[in-house]
Amino acid sequence: MSGVEPHLLSVSFDTFKEDTLCSDAELEIIHQPLVIECQDCKHTETLIDIKYTCSNCGNSNIKVVDGEDMYLMKVEMS
Repeated sequence: MSGVEPHLLSVSFDTFKEDTLCSDAELEIIHQPLVIECQDCKHTETLIDIKYTCSNCGNSNIKVVDGEDMYLMKVEMS
């Protein structure tokens, strides 16, 4: 949801590291599930399937409250 396609990021990373000092670098992507909150009944849930409706009341008035960000967690150099 961050607007970054993980597969394309991985392919780009592999392409740009070729023939550089970073040729042995690895990219690890950890996917975080989306958490939504219904704006009508305030029910919060983790999405398993891509469905943007509240499983509690069935309304589609939901807000994504977690899981749409992308963070660079660690860079290791040796």
